[in-house]
Amino acid sequence: VDEGSRDLDKSVGLLLVLSLPINMQEDFALEYAEEVEQNFPESDVNVIFLEPWGIRCSPVLAHRLRHIDRVEVIHQPHFGLHVRDQDALIEMPSMLLLRCAAARTCWYMELENVSPHRVEVPTTPPRADAPTESGCWFYLSEGCPKDDSLAAHTWLRDIFGERDSRAALDPDACLRRRAAAFKRWCSTNFVEMHFVPKKFDSSESPSSSS
Repeated sequence: VDEGSRDLDKSVGLLLVLSLPINMQEDFALEYAEEVEQNFPESDVNVIFLEPWGIRCSPVLAHRLRHIDRVEVIHQPHFGLHVRDQDALIEMPSMLLLRCAAARTCWYMELENVSPHRVEVPTTPPRADAPTESGCWFYLSEGCPKDDSLAAHTWLRDIFGERDSRAALDPDACLRRRAAAFKRWCSTNFVEMHFVPKKFDSSESPSSSS
């Protein structure tokens, strides 16, 4: 208990949480670990690999990253819990939310069960008038023929994506998956997405940061 209390009191500046999907292959998980080693060699960013649904990849990740103090591997084995209860589980107070609340800035990203070298996230700079409020935003330069409520030439918040696809927390969900969804729905290629990460204030309680 004392050791855990010390961990909770440990404040960090920048925290990046990488959540592994339930079907993550071990080889892909190790590739993500390699990306962290190469891209954050002397960084001030602390990294948490989170495996919410068991201990499929956690042991090999912990062994691979054991020499990096600022990288942590957390697993939450919830045996018998149905997948449809995931949303309820995420809202519960947890070690992860406590860590995010203690950080000056906390980013959350859901990884895909593919090699990180195959994940393509758009890198086009946002428009000068892009929103600065946290969340997932979209811009339809030619509107949406199937939905008149989606105005053209203005930034709109992706309310449905944030609610159903965690687009406010996961930049890949916002910039890539939601962009593809709008292109299908509106039958247009003129869709721009803009992601602004949520910043957790260290003074917030865990429940308020969720």
